[in-house]
Amino acid sequence: ELDKQYYAGPLILSHPTKFLDAFFIPHIRDKAMMKSILSSEAVAQSSALFVHADVKGASMNDLIKSRNGLSTTFFPTEKQIYSGHFHKPHIVTSSERSKIRYVGSPYQISSSEEGQSKSLLLVDSQRCWECIEEIPLDIGPRF
Repeated sequence: ELDKQYYAGPLILSHPTKFLDAFFIPHIRDKAMMKSILSSEAVAQSSALFVHADVKGASMNDLIKSRNGLSTTFFPTEKQIYSGHFHKPHIVTSSERSKIRYVGSPYQISSSEEGQSKSLLLVDSQRCWECIEEIPLDIGPRF
């Protein structure tokens, strides 16, 4: 766990890390390792989860959904979960009350993202990492 001191610049985490009561997991290809981390006590005791993960049912783009990713059943319920990996901003839910929010890319990367709205999410660590504002972005290339 990192010290809870102020960091003036970007903080890059290359290993699973607890910081400010949230747990951050970088992209890990090994599904067994991801399942192990997601079921750990550190994740259970964290107020939110930030991951870079391929989740089954997530939209890879407007036409294709992931079929080979991790099942939503491996993710904790009733806490904020944010993910990167896919560029389309959307939410993947499960019957177990897991809700994984893909934040998406900040601008359109390819023509498969044509027409997608992009935004920056402002989350509040003092409110269990709740998204308190979604700021529309209009930067970068358009397709």
